[in-house]
Amino acid sequence: MHDLYGLQLAPLRKLRQLNVSNNDLAKLEGLDGLKALRELDLSKNRVRQFDPSSFLPDLPIALLRAEENGLKSVACIERLERLEALYLGGNRINDFNDFDRLGDMKRLRELSLVNNPITRKNYYRQVVLRKFPGLAALDGKDVGREELERVEQMFVPDPAQGMTVTGGLPVSYQGTLPAAKFPIRMNPVNFDEVFGCLKGTAVPTPEPKIVPSAKEETKARRPVSTKFQTTVEAITKTEAAARIPAAPPGPAKLSAILDMLAPKPRKHQMKAPPLAHVKKGLLPKGSGHPTFK
Repeated sequence: MHDLYGLQLAPLRKLRQLNVSNNDLAKLEGLDGLKALRELDLSKNRVRQFDPSSFLPDLPIALLRAEENGLKSVACIERLERLEALYLGGNRINDFNDFDRLGDMKRLRELSLVNNPITRKNYYRQVVLRKFPGLAALDGKDVGREELERVEQMFVPDPAQGMTVTGGLPVSYQGTLPAAKFPIRMNPVNFDEVFGCLKGTAVPTPEPKIVPSAKEETKARRPVSTKFQTTVEAITKTEAAARIPAAPPGPAKLSAILDMLAPKPRKHQMKAPPLAHVKKGLLPKGSGHPTFK
């Protein structure tokens, strides 16, 4: 459906609710005869803006849903003087000053602007509550008295400074807000540019970078020799092993060590005969050993 004329709404003067969501409406017209209309749902259409002919001042609409339409402005909605709930989520609204049009809507109690670019601005919720102090709910979250008091304290008039723009606050507001902190990635270049300009000093010219020659770059990128690397690893392992105390040797190993340390007889040295042969006189002749009789 592209327009409302095909519905022939003029005879329905007692119609209280009208739902035309999920259609292809690009313009809103034909509501002038609905004198009893209280709720209107225009969600998920293509209504990019409202015209003066969209809402006549005598329309008693109390609830308006215009979500996901691509709206960039809330112009002409102020003609709905009896509006109590306004749902504009999923659009392209991005300007705080645009809501000054709705400043005279004293009956507005519920407002939803979720998934709009304006919700990502600094102090979005505080600014909206400052514009509409009579809201009972904003973006589905209840508004309490304590929150309204904190908002009033944030917007302290400052006659010396006059109109200020702080943290996303529109130009039409006077007052000061605490400075917002943003993470800034600084480097030597933009640090001098930012703080040098703020102090009124000249920004020093950066020194030229020295580009290494092709020979030096090749030498720097040359890989370490495999043989050298293996030698270094072996030395490192040896030093690590030397720092670890060795375990005491077992009995078999200790016996072998003692045999190795024992003095060995020389070739010209005579071996002592067995004691049994000496006692029995069984020594061979010419052996040079003494005999006992």
